[in-house]
Amino acid sequence: MGVSGTPIREVSLQTPDKNFHRGVYIKTSKNKEDWNYQGNGYIFRYDTDKFTGEDLDLNFSETRDRYIKIVIDNQDNEPIDISDVRASFLVREVVFQASESGDYRLYYGNTEAEAPQYDIDKYFPYIDQDNYTSASLSQQNKNSFYKAPREPQPPLTERIPYLLPGALLLACAVLLFLVFRFLRK
Repeated sequence: MGVSGTPIREVSLQTPDKNFHRGVYIKTSKNKEDWNYQGNGYIFRYDTDKFTGEDLDLNFSETRDRYIKIVIDNQDNEPIDISDVRASFLVREVVFQASESGDYRLYYGNTEAEAPQYDIDKYFPYIDQDNYTSASLSQQNKNSFYKAPREPQPPLTERIPYLLPGALLLACAVLLFLVFRFLRK
């Protein structure tokens, strides 16, 4: 892909070949060594008397890895000639209702934040999209009010490693004492 970080979710293949049907496996990697399975599918092109059609697009889970490996399973057939490969992704926009006098800030970077859920995604298709105003971002600044989350403390049994064995020994001693008293009577 040239660089890491581009959100790819579809690859389209081009080939001059006709009348084929192949299984395809998609793998991605950040470093060309550790390959992650992204999905599989089929590509085909038919040009016969009864049917003409093709599907050369491969959809998979979005990835930001730099390298994409497409493995075509030719089985016992001649390999197909791939003449071009194109990757595509969704264009993302931030859309919200705003007043003209408002001052808006965009905070980002929290990888553990949940995706927000607003009503606008339900009625967005019914809004006149030709009349909304575009805005551009100003200079990026650090959020001075941001406080990093505290690291969670390890459990008490990890902070005091002899607590659990000590409690078990104490419980065993109490049980032995009770058994000894019972047998003495």
